[in-house]
Amino acid sequence: MTQPQNDQQQDQRPAGAADGNAQHDSYKKSQSSASTASASISESSLSGCEDLATCTLPYKKVDFDQIEVYEFPYILGDNPAVSSGAPIALGTELLHYESMGLEVYEYSRSKEKKQSSSSSSGGSRTRGMMLPVQKRAQLLLDQGYSIETIASATLEADNISKGRNISASKTKWDGVNEMSERFGRFFRRSVGRRHSALGSSTMVPTKHDDMASSGPMKQSIAANSA
Repeated sequence: MTQPQNDQQQDQRPAGAADGNAQHDSYKKSQSSASTASASISESSLSGCEDLATCTLPYKKVDFDQIEVYEFPYILGDNPAVSSGAPIALGTELLHYESMGLEVYEYSRSKEKKQSSSSSSGGSRTRGMMLPVQKRAQLLLDQGYSIETIASATLEADNISKGRNISASKTKWDGVNEMSERFGRFFRRSVGRRHSALGSSTMVPTKHDDMASSGPMKQSIAANSA
């Protein structure tokens, strides 16, 4: 009597659960087949290799098709790691999206590199990628920032940069002073040990020894005078 009830309960399962189990079983099957295929590939590629050190694995190739370019606006930044002027950063609002082929992207990048190299007049690549103070200020003005806001951000960045330089110099001299103190302690200890070793090796005569040693000399002098 209990067996039909179990069969009825199994038949009353929701269709979603059955589909989920079927998907899970199919995922297991695909995963096992993929692992079996990879194992068979590895075994077939390594079957002819007697030494693993000299065995060569199958060649793998990666191709790039499309380049996606996302454009964001310039905003006033808070990073004081600038030589001078106000720092800038990228905002979170997406302005423009563009997708292009790899060949088109490389062609446009080559033209930009030629223009930047000609304008930098023999400067380094990193210096050519830096934005001058005037260009940064113009970009911020175009985004709607006022001159007072840009000047305030410039002064704040300068103050933070000066404070970092002062703390860095203090840390440097603190390390030098610590090393000198360690060397001084080591030198004093070595000199003290040397003096203690010399003091233990030399014998200082006492007063009783002086009197005992001077006794026979006095007797010999008296005998000669007699």
